[in-house]
Formats: sequence, C-alpha cells, structure tokens
Amino acid sequence: MTSNASSANGYSKKRAATKGPQSHRLWPQLLPPTCGGGLYNATPTRRTGRTQMTATDLVAQALQDEAFIERFDARWTESGSCHPWIGHPMRSGYGQIMWHKHTFLAHRVAWMRSNGRIPEGLVIDHLCHNKLCVRPDHLRAVTNKQNGEHRAGANSNSSTNVRGVSLTKATGRYRGSVRHNDRNVHVGYFDSVEEARTAVIAARAAIFTASEEPAHDVAREEER
Repeated sequence: MTSNASSANGYSKKRAATKGPQSHRLWPQLLPPTCGGGLYNATPTRRTGRTQMTATDLVAQALQDEAFIERFDARWTESGSCHPWIGHPMRSGYGQIMWHKHTFLAHRVAWMRSNGRIPEGLVIDHLCHNKLCVRPDHLRAVTNKQNGEHRAGANSNSSTNVRGVSLTKATGRYRGSVRHNDRNVHVGYFDSVEEARTAVIAARAAIFTASEEPAHDVAREEER
C-alpha cells in the first residue's frame, strides 16, 4: 500500500528507488521494432477503412507509456518464488490493470513486456498455477489446448483427490484416465491410488504437448 506522500503516478519515490534496479533486471527492454511497425501494428478494417486495434495492439501501445510501466511496477510484490499482483483482481482471480479506460490482464502485460507481441492464436499460461503471478519466467505462450492440459490438480468432486484417478466402487480398484482432445483416454485399472497416480502422470507426459518442463510438473504432482 502507498502512503499519503505518494507521488502522482501512484507510488512513493522510496518504492520506486528500491524496485527500480530489480525491475530493470526482471523486465528486459522491449523487442526492437520489426517490419510492419513493430509491437504496435493496427490495420484498417475492410468495412470502414478505420484502424481497428486488438487487445495485443493496445497492450503494446500502453507499454510505450512510462507512467503505465511505473503503475505496473507498483502493483506487484515478491512472495516465495512468485511475484503476485497486489492491485485489484478480476472476479476470475487474475490481476488487472487499466490504461485509458482499457482493462488488461496483468500477466499478459508481464509476458509482452519481456517477450513482445503474443503470437496469434496463443494464450499466456501460468507454469506456477498462481493466477496473480506476473513473474515473466513463470509465464509461457501456449495454445488453448495446452493451457487446458496444464491444470493444477483434481476436480473438486474427485473421489480420490488425484487428477485422472477415480475409484471404481464395484471392484474397489482405481481407474486411471487422461482427458485429451475432448475425450477420455483409458490408462488402466490399479490396486492402489499411488499406482494409478504414477500411471496417469506418465500418460500425460507422453500424450500432452504442454509439458515443456515435465520434471517440474511431475514433482508438483508427487507432492500431493
């Protein structure tokens, strides 16, 4: 929280002084302009001939605004390995920040600040499963399918509290399955939850395309 002595841009000079050098290390300079206008490259619409900007265009433009960057840096902190957003979150649980009446997802801004434009058709995924985290190396650009594959754990109504493992009441055995391309892939039946858990983790590593760091994900699974 800022004090009454905060400057007009929303955070104190003291905080700016302490976070500035660290911020410079964490957030590399924006990528240099490329052919077609660089980060910000809105194009005229076919119907009206007027320029229509996408959300990515708007974020790219906002990132050229030093006051916006300063407000952004005043709204995250350090907690463990994550950098959670301390500004007002959306109902969905994600951080948000406004610029000229436009609302942006904070983690999308963070990724673009370090990497440039988000490739068309991709979304930004949290490797840490923390929706409020804006640490650049905890974020990656993936497809919607890969984003859905990279889940934190079991559904709230799970009978075993293990993702992909359910108890078969008729036999007392545990069934392992993996959700892939909108269908359930049967992994097998097992005598224990641990056997089923190991099997479904291996199946996901083999089937899913989102596991760029499988050891990281498996270690998290095994902690549950």
